[in-house]
Order: sequence, then structure tokens, then C-alpha cells
Amino acid sequence: IMARLQEVATGAGIRVTEEALLLIARAAEGGMRDALSLLDQARAMADEQVEGEHIRTMLGAVGGERIALLLDYLLRHDLAGVLQLVAELVEEGKDLRQFVRDLQEYLRDVLVVRVARDADRVLRTSPQYWERLKAQAEALSPRQAQLWLNILAEAEDGMRWSQQPRLLLELALIKSLTQESETQGAELQQQLARLQAELEQLRTAGPPVNAVVSGRTPVAARPVARGKKVALPPADPLALNQVLEGW
Repeated sequence: IMARLQEVATGAGIRVTEEALLLIARAAEGGMRDALSLLDQARAMADEQVEGEHIRTMLGAVGGERIALLLDYLLRHDLAGVLQLVAELVEEGKDLRQFVRDLQEYLRDVLVVRVARDADRVLRTSPQYWERLKAQAEALSPRQAQLWLNILAEAEDGMRWSQQPRLLLELALIKSLTQESETQGAELQQQLARLQAELEQLRTAGPPVNAVVSGRTPVAARPVARGKKVALPPADPLALNQVLEGW
């Protein structure tokens, strides 16, 4: 879609940035007619060149800096920062559902960078954020990214019909932070239960026969060294009688 948009823009004498083309293509969701319509609207809005900011204004979308900042807050478990950013988006009249979609796209790229080599060719995020995105990927496990993506997908679907998109977004972000801790806690409980079961099995079975401890042969298995018999002198009757009387 981006290549076709660039071809149309060049033919019509429209100057458009790569970021703007990327945002249009993403917003069109595979529809060429919708993409061309967005390009035409952006052309009417722009003076000389269609920029990414023109497309965001049209869509009520949020800049990549704010999306990256929200992920920073999530990685630091900064709930206050997360909620403050959401409040700012509401005050600015941003489309919260579009914000969730953009956040999903960003997290998708973080996951791709985390698990794939030479991921630059398939990234959807604007190149100006790639270095920051790659740094965040180092701090985010694939499992955690997938968990957050699932939570956001559920929230985005619910926001389609809800009259309280802000509440759904805030709940989803809070869940992203708390569910991770719960998942880790459950994993630790499972590991502890497994170790306790193994310990109980060892106690029930008892020590193995002929076990070797610290590289030493068990006492029962070692031969007993036998020396020569020593002849003892005969007992003294007088001394024996004294012992008996004292007893």
C-alpha cells in the first residue's frame, strides 16, 4: 500500500513523508480506497508536504513518543505515570481506541525485535524510534509482550461498543502490571510444589543401599582390619577381691 500511495502522490505532485505513508497504510487496514481517501484529506490539510503529524491529527492518534513513553512506564511498573498519561490523552481529545491500536503495533514491533534477527525489514514503527524500541525490547520478555498484547486486544474490542473507553484502557493497563506479578507468583508456587514433592519422595524411599557419601565407601562395605592376638597377663586374685569389696 505504501508503494502504491507513493506512486499516486508522485503522479499528483504531492510531497509526503515516509512516516505519513506508513500511518495512512496502517489506518487503512489493507483497504486501498480508504488509503487514497486519507491521502487526499491530508493533502487538503497540508501546505507543502504531508507529514506524519497531519495524519495523526486527522485520526486523533498519538505520536510515537507518547507510545514509547507509556511502554517505559509499564516497564518501570510506574502506575502513576501510566494513569497520568492516559489523563493527558483524554484532556487532548485523543481517540483512545486508536491509541490502543497504535500501542499494539508498537508492542508487536518490540516482540519482533526481541525474537527475530534482521527485524528492521518488517518493523511498522517509524524508523526514528527504532533505537529506543530495540532498547525496550531488551527489557521485555517475549512472554510478557504476548501477555500485554492479549490484554490490549481484549480492551480494544471492548472499547468498540463501550461508553467509557478511558475506564477500559486504565483497567487494561493496570491488569498488564498486576497479572504479570500474579503469573510469576503462580510459577514460583508450582516450582516450590514440585521441589517439595521430590523431597517427600526422597524421604519415603530412604537412603539407597551401598550408597557412596562424599566419595567414601560405606562402613558396612569396608573390610575390617584384623590385627594379631595379644596375650594378657593372668588376673590377680587379691586385686579382684579388693574391687569386689569396694563395690
